[in-house]
Order: sequence, then structure tokens, then C-alpha cells
Amino acid sequence: MSAYLERYGEPDKAASGLAERDAWPVPYWHGDAAMATMALLLLVEEAGLAAGLWGAFRNVEAVRRWAGLGDDELFATVFVGRPDGRDRPSASLARPVPTRAERVRRAP
Repeated sequence: MSAYLERYGEPDKAASGLAERDAWPVPYWHGDAAMATMALLLLVEEAGLAAGLWGAFRNVEAVRRWAGLGDDELFATVFVGRPDGRDRPSASLARPVPTRAERVRRAP
């Protein structure tokens, strides 16, 4: 994050007004991290390996302390390994899927 703030504070980018963290409605570093993670997951799958993304929803403070992260830092973990053939489908796959018409909105 600080690299982005420093870069957007340099003279050629200063007019953007993005040298402060609060100026970013959706920080580039969130998008960049998401895209890099998706690319990693796709490459792992293409290589015939298995992968999973784990985001902490419980015991977040304990994980932050263990990893030495600050209170304002977000994190996720990508696990990579060899598939063992015992995949179990997620229970959420039984939920009804919205139709294309329900998902896609066309501008007038």
C-alpha cells in the first residue's frame, strides 16, 4: 500500500490527489491483489494441482498477531497442493442459481 501512496505522491501524479489512503474509494492495491490471486489460482489449476483461497472470518485478531500484521491489514491465504481425489462439493452449490436475466443488467 505504501508504494502506491508514495507513487501517487510524486510530482507527475500529485494532481491525482491520491497520495493519501483515504482518497482511494477502491484502492488499486486491493484490485491488484485480487487479480494476482486469481491468476495464481488459474495457473495452479492449469498445472494439475489443487488450490484453495482461505480468508479469515473467525479468530482474525489471533491470526493477525501470529502473522505480525497490523490492525488495518487485510489478508488471505492460498493453499497449493496435489489433489487427492476426495473433493467434496460445497454445500452452497445446492443453492438456486440466478438466471442470466437476473444477473445481467443492460444500460438503456
